[in-house]
Amino acid sequence: MDDYLEKMLKMQDELDSFILEKNNANPTLVDKCVALLVESIEFIEECGYKWWKKPKTNDSSLQSDTRSDDNIYKDKLKCRSILQGSVSSQRIEAYKSEIRDERLKEELIDILHFWLSICNSLNLNSEEIFKIYKKKWEINFERQNE
Repeated sequence: MDDYLEKMLKMQDELDSFILEKNNANPTLVDKCVALLVESIEFIEECGYKWWKKPKTNDSSLQSDTRSDDNIYKDKLKCRSILQGSVSSQRIEAYKSEIRDERLKEELIDILHFWLSICNSLNLNSEEIFKIYKKKWEINFERQNE
């Protein structure tokens, strides 16, 4: 069986080494934790937590998008057809949900990058991560029965 977590830890180590060498940087564990928190906040922002604010319905809402130009272009075309009224309200909701889910997945993977980097900084391998997780998982179940 493939150990995808171990593969991702190695991939992240390669990426971190490349970035550190290219930028002559040496981030501390705290730096990586801050980066993880920033990405977590971006995830929360993508969730649309501001219930008091009206969602954007124009193309400018896609300007800060980090997806490929091709995907942004396709989304802008869909937005235009939505704004011009040529798409049903059900399709609009499905489309908004589809975009939201894709953006949330991208933000979650950004969080994962820094989480993996922190695991590497602590010299955790997939087996250790599993053991520590399982122990905490059991404690959490026990707490629910108290």
